[in-house]
Amino acid sequence: MQIQNTSAFHSSAWTIGAKFIERGAALVVYILLARYLTLEEFGIVTLALLYLEFVGSVVNSGFRDYIVTHQQPSKRLVNTCLLMVVGMSAFASLVLGLAIYTLMPDYSESSKQILYALLFYPVFITYNSIQKALIQRALLFKRLSLIRAISCAVSGVVSVYLAFEGFGAWALVVFHYLQICIDIVLMSFLVLLLPRLSFSIDEAKASLAFSVPLAISEALNYWSSRVMELFVSLYFGPAGYAVLSIARKFSKLVEQLSLSALRPVFLPYITKASDKGEAFAKYTAAISFFVIPVLIALGVYADYYVVFIFSEQWQSAVIVVQIIAFMAVAQCLMSYFTVLLVANKRSDLVLKTNLVFFSIAVMAGAFGFSLNLEEYLILQIAVFNIIALLKLLYLLKERFISRKVVMQYFVPLLAAVIVFTCSSLLAETFVIEPFSIANIDNTLMTFILSVFSSIFCFALYAAFTKLCFSSFFSSALSKITLQKSR
Repeated sequence: MQIQNTSAFHSSAWTIGAKFIERGAALVVYILLARYLTLEEFGIVTLALLYLEFVGSVVNSGFRDYIVTHQQPSKRLVNTCLLMVVGMSAFASLVLGLAIYTLMPDYSESSKQILYALLFYPVFITYNSIQKALIQRALLFKRLSLIRAISCAVSGVVSVYLAFEGFGAWALVVFHYLQICIDIVLMSFLVLLLPRLSFSIDEAKASLAFSVPLAISEALNYWSSRVMELFVSLYFGPAGYAVLSIARKFSKLVEQLSLSALRPVFLPYITKASDKGEAFAKYTAAISFFVIPVLIALGVYADYYVVFIFSEQWQSAVIVVQIIAFMAVAQCLMSYFTVLLVANKRSDLVLKTNLVFFSIAVMAGAFGFSLNLEEYLILQIAVFNIIALLKLLYLLKERFISRKVVMQYFVPLLAAVIVFTCSSLLAETFVIEPFSIANIDNTLMTFILSVFSSIFCFALYAAFTKLCFSSFFSSALSKITLQKSR
């Protein structure tokens, strides 16, 4: 048992470490391409990928898990799943191509060529997903992580060079295709996977029965977390979506490396707890204590890093970053809402509640068609916070958590967050802004000063919490210590 635990820990460490390398390399590439490409060029590719990755993720979800969870997948089963996912992705790509040809006459010819070039990206994603499933079954996480890091680094260097040479949006197209192709080639040395004419009707039926419910759930989950992107892409086109994509880059990165990365730890922790509601509140508050200030600081100091990092053409993203910061508290506190339901063995409520809250978000988005980008985002953020409040009230009403627990963990956290926000705004108004005006040409020093200001405000925030809410502060730190010791 000890060996298994060590192996699992070792695999997780490699996966998380490689994820940091991969995300870091991708961020560098993203920043460099954003500086070289125009809003339309950048937006047209990222917007296309929003929908194409949706196709790939929905097709992948069930079949990949079917192979991973199957006790002894035969070559015929694997090949059947491979042919089905590739075939469905190719069909979906052709449908999207037809939609572009008939429904997007206003797009420029160059934009259409880029969209056509990206159409078969889901085919590569789905093929690679079957490879990953077999590698995961073999527990070759270290090699899988290294392959991902290598492909990201190589494709990044090539795409940045192409962008520097003036290839425009094609540099971003090359980045995504080259990365997935390198993945496929390198993984082929670990998994000898070639399409063959060995197809089983029985295996196809069994895999479909397993995969269809998961695919529906994945489709709902995909757009539930991307309602804002969905309507911005529909209302404001590639340029508007590009601005939103840049504005959310750092906040999404923080979320991926904290809230999302810790999700696998969260479920077994509260499942084993005697009081699941208290465990939920305690764990959520502990994580939020560190994540919320980062997300708020990204909004407060947006003026001093967005243009500095991405260039002047992204000035319009500053106000968007500031608006998005207002969802930091709700995003963190209700990030594990569905996990609490699953831990209480109420998975039947997950789909129902997701449908209700998703419908509210969609209806709100539908009413924003006449607004400008900033007004629409304010509306969507307001709805997001209302939905988070409704989730909290629902948990209280159904007694998944108690009022005592909310008062013990969430209220002190919110009070401390107010202190951090106020101190950050004061520092920005009376220190950083005057320094920026006096040193308007020295954007690097202003950027560095804003970083030190956020660190100072976090120290003040921590000191205030320890002084005024010592029991909560000790609880948050003990939780982090507990997880490390395990």
